[in-house]
Amino acid sequence: MVHATFRLVCFAVCLGCLPVRISDLPAAEDTASEARAVSDPKPGEPAGGERAAGAADTSGGSEARGAEPDNPVPALSAAEKELQQRLRRCLAHYLFHPENVAERSPWGAMHSMLPFGVEAELLANNRRVNAIGWLSYDGKCRGQSLFLAKGKSFAMAIGPGVQGHEGQFLAMLAQSQVPRTYPIKVRGRSLTVADLIEYEQQTCRERSELTFKLIALAHYLSGDPQWTCQRGTTWTIGKMVQEELRQGLTNAACGGTHRLMGFSYACRRRAAQGLPLQRPFRDAREFLDRSVDLAFTMQNPDGSFSTEWFKRRGNAPDADRKVQTTGHILEWLAYELPADRMREPEVGRAVRYLLSQIWDRRERNWAIGPRSHALRALVLYDQKVYLSKPGERRSLLAEYAKPERQGTER
Repeated sequence: MVHATFRLVCFAVCLGCLPVRISDLPAAEDTASEARAVSDPKPGEPAGGERAAGAADTSGGSEARGAEPDNPVPALSAAEKELQQRLRRCLAHYLFHPENVAERSPWGAMHSMLPFGVEAELLANNRRVNAIGWLSYDGKCRGQSLFLAKGKSFAMAIGPGVQGHEGQFLAMLAQSQVPRTYPIKVRGRSLTVADLIEYEQQTCRERSELTFKLIALAHYLSGDPQWTCQRGTTWTIGKMVQEELRQGLTNAACGGTHRLMGFSYACRRRAAQGLPLQRPFRDAREFLDRSVDLAFTMQNPDGSFSTEWFKRRGNAPDADRKVQTTGHILEWLAYELPADRMREPEVGRAVRYLLSQIWDRRERNWAIGPRSHALRALVLYDQKVYLSKPGERRSLLAEYAKPERQGTER
């Protein structure tokens, strides 16, 4: 979902340097070189061997309930082994067929990055570049970039082709477990993810969508931090949760699945840090549990989830719609549910449904957003059921990609 009217949200950050003209932006070839030169982000790797002050543990272990089970996976059934092969062939196909920055907008590039995180690549000037490096280093996609410079401020663009929601890029960095020390370039200025974290804190507004900011800040901020936004309002993660609870799911982006993801991140991070789950976190936890039950109650016989999201039952004969709703709902469930529940038949049926579409019908031009959320659902399933790990997927999937890599790249 994107806003119809293009708008900018500026946050004054003193960078100690003169304003940079848009014309000073490196050419695409220079940006590609810079993106290759910066080290690829590694999930959960703090810079310099130490965690920055206030940084969250981004390892993805204790934060995500069951994200990486401590015990070895039980012996797989024949059906689970067959599903593993199909799932990994599907993931390999999309991982090794990167999107082209000349054809995809920043919004599309962000979404293509989401399933594979730090291992995702893009094609720029016929060269493969790290997707997070390209986007973080102000690389242009179809003539647009995510970051804007204005005097001594930097801004994030929201509108067609860029961020569809405030905090969306930082949320995707959080979901990719990119450390807060990872470098960012805005018109040649050196920043880090920590600057983007502060930007999103400063631009919080009451009675506005905070969904993606919540995902990001719940991930990156530790303890019970308080901050004052540029409007003078005092904020906490709890206040963000409360604001989101007031808005419900009915009119939320993508049926409320991203809002649920924000609640999951907030509750899980709090529990992982040993903090009490009092209100509003307790209310969010209860809301999550009810939503899990509701999703499975309305699951269709073919394994897809309701084409009406959480509003009512729905099984519209529209493959694109079914991939959109099933991918988003399963992505959230795959993050929310503990590892033991991921082996339940209802989850497996949803996985098989998505594979019947984006794998068996892979030559179809699936919309990049729904396809990417469906792929991330499969990635999270692979992590919890088959114990794959972020940062090691490229080597893991190489053997599954051999027949595919003979083809042409998109």
